Amino acid sequence: ATIFDRIDKWRLTVAAGVAGTLVAIGGVTEVFIPFLLTLGIAIPPVAGVYLADYFAVKGVRAYSEPADSSVRAVNLSAFVAWFAGTAAGAVTARGWLEVTHIPACDSFVTGAVVYLLAQKLRRPPTEKAVSAP
Repeated sequence: ATIFDRIDKWRLTVAAGVAGTLVAIGGVTEVFIPFLLTLGIAIPPVAGVYLADYFAVKGVRAYSEPADSSVRAVNLSAFVAWFAGTAAGAVTARGWLEVTHIPACDSFVTGAVVYLLAQKLRRPPTEKAVSAP
């Protein structure tokens, strides 16, 4: 009703009811549960990446300060970690490999660990200052 403000609300209600009925007749319930399970495996690695970045990579202070120009718009490590976490969750859901026996938890942990490893491999080690005796 907000988008189509020139159309009467009762007409939108009828259209939504007809569309919902047609989708239900089409058998959406057969794919709805697998869709929800897929979301339950694909979304937790995103949270794992965010939490790993916040607590272990950049630190709490980095998020409270404005971003500088050195921050990249796309972080490839995050996408790799998300894909790895989703794959780990899918493998757990099929019963091929289980760490926590919960696909969402496995995908979360895998996403966080892969992101931390990717960030560690991406950054060169800092040189330690040698003090003169």
